[in-house]
Amino acid sequence: MRTDFELTQKAKRKARRLRKRKERVWRKFRIACGICTFILLITAVIACIYFHRSDYLRFAAFAVPSFFAFVVLVCVWIPYHCFASHWILDRFDERLWAENGTINHVFRKMLVTEINGQKIGGGSIWFEYEIASIRKVKWDPASKRMELDARGTFKYFLEDIHNPEAQWEIDGPSEVFYDGFSPSFAEFLRSCGIPFEETTFHFKVKDTSL
Repeated sequence: MRTDFELTQKAKRKARRLRKRKERVWRKFRIACGICTFILLITAVIACIYFHRSDYLRFAAFAVPSFFAFVVLVCVWIPYHCFASHWILDRFDERLWAENGTINHVFRKMLVTEINGQKIGGGSIWFEYEIASIRKVKWDPASKRMELDARGTFKYFLEDIHNPEAQWEIDGPSEVFYDGFSPSFAEFLRSCGIPFEETTFHFKVKDTSL
């Protein structure tokens, strides 16, 4: 019997929004974006009022901080948006299914990552786990982030999915999931009797998990 776990772009964006709200690391980014947006709106409105009154000196006094608030907002929002998309929206053509006691997870990854001394990126990645080999699942119920502690196989393909460029056995946590799947991937694993360990993950920019 095969179970497919659907993950649409809409579900991915929803998972990213949940991650931004629930993971503590993004709190400072949200506060900074909120402050910059507030300053930008207030100064821009006042600058427009003085511009219509032809009071260009006061217009400049408010237009300059409005411009700098906009620049700071963009500089904060871009890394905030990009880092929060990691493990969610940076996976293309993502498919996840369970069949004959095996979990398969396939996706394309454009960004280059180094794993096991090899640079991986720009191709297709295939993780394969035996359900019976999953020892536990590390799980953050707030953000729905999960990591499997399991034995499995990692394959990396550039073009032909039948001829991997790299392949090796894995043992332990190796990739990150955010459970926006339908049906729920977490509930499926629970139904298989796999224990869940609740934890809080701390995001690291240099985290090489795929």
